Amino acid sequence: MATFLPLEARDLQEAIDKLRIKCADKKNSFVPRQALRNHLIAGNVLSNLLYALRVDFTFFDGIRNNCLLVFVLLLQLKKHSAIPRFIQDRHLFDDHLPFHNKDKAKWPDECRVFFDQFYTEQWQFCVEKWEKGKLTGVTFEEDALLPIIESTTLRKGTNSHTLRIEICPEYNGLDDTTNTLVLKTCSRADERFYKNEVKSYKILMLQKDVLPNIVSLHGHFEQNDTLNLVLEYVNGGTLADLFQSEEGPPGPSQILIFWTQFSKIFNPLYRMHELKFRKENLRAPSEPRIVFKLIDFAFTNFQRWSKLEDAHDFDQGGTQLYSAPELCRHDRFLQHSTLPVETNIDTWSFGAVLSETLVWSTLGKEGVEKYAKRRLDATRGHPLLEKGGYEGCFHDGVTVLDVVREMHTEALEAVKHNMHKYTISSHIMLLAESMLVDQEARPSDVVLYNDFARIIRVNRGTLSTEDNADEEVRRSDSEMPAAFQVQGPSRMLPPQLPPGHPSATTSTRQSRNSKGKGLQSATSSREPQILQQNGSASNSRLPTRRIVFQDPPADQRPPEDSQADIASSLSPDDVEVTSSNRYEECTIAQAHSWVSSQKGKSRDSASSISAGLPGPVFSEKLNNRNQVFLFDDSASMANHWVTFNGVTITFKTLGYLVKTCSPNGLEAYFGVWRKKKQTKKRKDIIEMLRKAEPTSQCNMRYCLEQILEHWWSQNRQWLETKFEKKTIMGLLRPDKAQRKRGLNVYVFTDGLWNESSGLGGFCGVDAVVKKYYDKMIDHNVDSRTVGIEFIRFGNDPVGSARVQGLADQIRNLGASENIVDTEPSNGNVWKMLLGSFDRPDN
Repeated sequence: MATFLPLEARDLQEAIDKLRIKCADKKNSFVPRQALRNHLIAGNVLSNLLYALRVDFTFFDGIRNNCLLVFVLLLQLKKHSAIPRFIQDRHLFDDHLPFHNKDKAKWPDECRVFFDQFYTEQWQFCVEKWEKGKLTGVTFEEDALLPIIESTTLRKGTNSHTLRIEICPEYNGLDDTTNTLVLKTCSRADERFYKNEVKSYKILMLQKDVLPNIVSLHGHFEQNDTLNLVLEYVNGGTLADLFQSEEGPPGPSQILIFWTQFSKIFNPLYRMHELKFRKENLRAPSEPRIVFKLIDFAFTNFQRWSKLEDAHDFDQGGTQLYSAPELCRHDRFLQHSTLPVETNIDTWSFGAVLSETLVWSTLGKEGVEKYAKRRLDATRGHPLLEKGGYEGCFHDGVTVLDVVREMHTEALEAVKHNMHKYTISSHIMLLAESMLVDQEARPSDVVLYNDFARIIRVNRGTLSTEDNADEEVRRSDSEMPAAFQVQGPSRMLPPQLPPGHPSATTSTRQSRNSKGKGLQSATSSREPQILQQNGSASNSRLPTRRIVFQDPPADQRPPEDSQADIASSLSPDDVEVTSSNRYEECTIAQAHSWVSSQKGKSRDSASSISAGLPGPVFSEKLNNRNQVFLFDDSASMANHWVTFNGVTITFKTLGYLVKTCSPNGLEAYFGVWRKKKQTKKRKDIIEMLRKAEPTSQCNMRYCLEQILEHWWSQNRQWLETKFEKKTIMGLLRPDKAQRKRGLNVYVFTDGLWNESSGLGGFCGVDAVVKKYYDKMIDHNVDSRTVGIEFIRFGNDPVGSARVQGLADQIRNLGASENIVDTEPSNGNVWKMLLGSFDRPDN
């Protein structure tokens, strides 16, 4: 006979149904414990219920304090009369719920008959709270309900299923800022990836300095042969989502903020490589200040190793799109093989992500889609790629695709009229391309970290520091997409003033700190040429492209009063430098492309260094001459350090061409840094360029005098011999015992030198050159023994006038022959190498 339930019991059931919350699967539901307890305790609901059910009121405290949920469950089973037996045994209290099958033996004998019914019904009240530090590998019973009330698929892969979930607030003890989390599940068959990922998170979350840029692991658990990670939800979606939903940062300060935040994602990658790590993904939250985070460590593999040569592992597979060419599994055998790899496979992947992000930041959503299509077209039908699912990747199975560099060129062309955006984009492009190279040539993590940091510092220094900068930032922030807006009272990075603005001129005296050592505001120069290189599935050679910039009119950019005498003494025609028609046209872009093609080829003699390039065979003219590079690392040179036709690319090219001409190899001097090095390895100087940070102002007179005096002292015995005619031919065919050597000095500068010496408009450089010219004449030395080539970067009117006017000034001081020449950085390579000493009468 059915047990009659009074009205109060039916009211309770209605209340329970109202409190019930649907699970994410929409099939099951649960009742929040605290909500139910609050209902029963409020007013006289429990006492009235016990009275209506004729339960002895002496059990009231026991039920309320220890067995409230048990009593409700017994009531639903119409077994509430058994409540006295549960109150008497603490193993049957609410805090022991849920009961498991093994607990059946602890139940009173007369109650075991309805244990199975109780077991089934209890789960609606037994959802377990997810608490920080407790959700650590626990196993939930098959019938247990989870506090997930909403779920949306974020990604479904071959190894895992990732969902965005909402959890019931009452059961969220993991994150007090949000109820939105991520649940990543996989099957027991992929348990090794699950364990890898849990281990990776646990190791990385001990690294406090990288925590802001990794997704947090809140916990992990198992249920029904599924393995689950509960992760922080990054509310901006993946980087791919960002590419589809937003346009790139619009203004100078915003793009600097964007790349500053993006650069920080390299920190955890660096740390993971220190700990022996594999693979990465990126997510970007759409907070006002954008932050990028690293996610998805399923393919991670930390390992112990003690010797450098043991620093390798085996690839576990993963996403083909961003994978390095050495991981290309182009046939069935390789697809079922594990390949030995180094950590720098991640360097390639990060370079590919950086490349795509660069395109988005300048060309927007349409640019990213165009980039993807062009990569797909370049790889479709390729024998090494088609069968392995690599269509759309960044390589042809061996080397980087031509379309990568072509899109980089288009990305820079799109921002060529925005000096600051062009400059930082150029830096990012070169950094990305340095990663997308052969495995052995990829830069180390420490080099990339330093490069990223220097790019941010250099570009921060180029932003204007005018008083109205804060207002400019606030105004530009309000026009940005939400992902890039900046909030808060702190002083933000000021934007670059537009070309032609009176405040956009360089103040060569203005320091960013009281000691005069900070970065100064830079010139509004432009780098007018884009370098093209080869390497694609089609093996087609790319044409050299040139981007032409129009500088603001000189009358809109007045020089400092102390410099006006230089600029005003020259006509506009004097500022422009034209290559001598004695040399065929050959730009840095052309020469660098040729240099890149020579990798791996022998350099048996200097006679072959110009083979394949347009222009003269010049090795004899440069032979037996010291090859010295003087780098002006003033703050105003920051814009020119790593851009195309910038300091680094120009040196890489010229250094390669002349490195075999001097038995001593190459010499490098830095004006502000005061570092110097003599080496036969060009890469040693390239590494110094990477480490240099343009700042303050260069004392060009002092630097040049140091170089000339050092050379003179090395060759003093020959130079100061009284009765010998020292001709240029003596340098071309020297007596080995005499070791006579000429000197070529290549000065990389924008002409904005330190004027504090009070030595006039040319900062004393004219006097130093004239001094050594006179010494050569006094000792009967052919003046062509020394050549000083000023390679001019940018088009600052003061700096350009100074460098261009230097040769005339030295003649005004009484020199009848020139040992100084000038060529813009986008000019003729042959003139850079020969113009200072290869006069027609030679």
